[in-house]
Amino acid sequence: MNGLFLNMRFHFFKIFFIICFAALLMNSCAKDDFTTNSESGITFSKDTIRFDTVFVSSGSVTQTFKIYNNNNQKIRISQIRLMSGNGSSFQININGIPSSSTSDFDLDAEDSAYVFVTVNIDPNQQNQPFLIQDSIRFDCNGNTSFVQLEAYGQNAVFVRNSRITSDVTWNDSLPYVIIGPLIIDSNATLELLPGCRIFVHANAPILIDGSLQSMGTEAEPVVIRGDRMDEYYKGLPGSWPGLYFRPSSQDNQMAYTILLNATDAINLISPSPNSTAPKLTLRQCIIDNALRSGIYAIESSFIATNCLISNCGNNINIEKGGEYDLEHCTIVAYSNSYVLHQEPVLEASDYALLSGTGATSDLSMNIKNSILWGEGGNILNEIRLDKAGNGIFDVRLENCILKNESDSNYWSSINLLRNIDPLFDSVDTFEEYYDFRTSRNPSAPGIDQGSATLLPKDLDGLSRTVNGTPDLGCYEKQ
Repeated sequence: MNGLFLNMRFHFFKIFFIICFAALLMNSCAKDDFTTNSESGITFSKDTIRFDTVFVSSGSVTQTFKIYNNNNQKIRISQIRLMSGNGSSFQININGIPSSSTSDFDLDAEDSAYVFVTVNIDPNQQNQPFLIQDSIRFDCNGNTSFVQLEAYGQNAVFVRNSRITSDVTWNDSLPYVIIGPLIIDSNATLELLPGCRIFVHANAPILIDGSLQSMGTEAEPVVIRGDRMDEYYKGLPGSWPGLYFRPSSQDNQMAYTILLNATDAINLISPSPNSTAPKLTLRQCIIDNALRSGIYAIESSFIATNCLISNCGNNINIEKGGEYDLEHCTIVAYSNSYVLHQEPVLEASDYALLSGTGATSDLSMNIKNSILWGEGGNILNEIRLDKAGNGIFDVRLENCILKNESDSNYWSSINLLRNIDPLFDSVDTFEEYYDFRTSRNPSAPGIDQGSATLLPKDLDGLSRTVNGTPDLGCYEKQ
């Protein structure tokens, strides 16, 4: 009996051993086989490789990432390719093999491989794009994936996810590149000196709880724009979020400052805590090519003199009232390949739908010696006023050119030139060229049509009193 039992145990362990060995052998064979299942792919340790080192000389910088095969079978990457090939500023090295293109790269089951990325940049080569981009393409089992490559091609001061907690001054010695949100604390002031250049990444709003003093000059304006300077992107609206003057912000000034290609260039949120001064004063500024708004204000205040606000989705949009003064401004929009003219150049209301309730506030607006014009869309009235509350709603226009087919019950006007073409010097929407001066045509209707002004100079820094009576708009004919 015992012999029979021992014999059965021997056969049981023999069968068990054979099964385990077979399973191990099968698993080993499976790992040696290639999976071609489209759901079996590769992953990466990073989806974007960014080089934001301050380059001080021509040099090489290297970063790495890993390719992972998390499958229990081998996988074949049919192609790995640097999209710009040998002409790229980037070079790649895969597991020690340098090449801009590799075919049939095998990766064992549950294994990984290193990819080394090198960039060679001469930061003093001023004609190269400010932001250099490329990508690495991976084709595997019918799927395509990319790892993005970014590097800055010129010397700069890089500001990443930063908070300014005390008074700071930025100068013109090097450009500033803002990567990630920049916050100016409520007790801090950021001063921008003449010639300061700021390039802002797509994910980087500038949030102002304190004060911004952007003090350019006619010869050396301050310029704030997106950081993509290559040919396709350099004129693209929505390249950076914009400036956000939040509730605690006050005493902000911008002179000879150019804001280009933002999503909402200037956002003014709530009144200034200092009730005796506007939240923002704009002098000789240009706001151009904003995707949504040039200026978006909610129950706030600003003064704008000698400013050009052009070709924005919504040049000026005011909600829930506030106090606003515009003198010698040109507010104009033409439909183009970037932004269609589908909204009036100026919208103002005394309400905003906040938290599901229609809250209203008094509105006071003075517009003097200005041009409000639009072309290329189906907009018949370039000022849209909407009143919902019972409070003050006071909009006054004095000596302005305005494209408006119908009158409004909500404005009062003196010497309003309605639906008379301003005769701008040159507008070519196909070539994306705009000159909103009115100096070449002696018949331009805005010449010498302004009322007396205390502003001595126009947007070009030229005299307003050269002919005694000022012109309409931000430019003066000499």
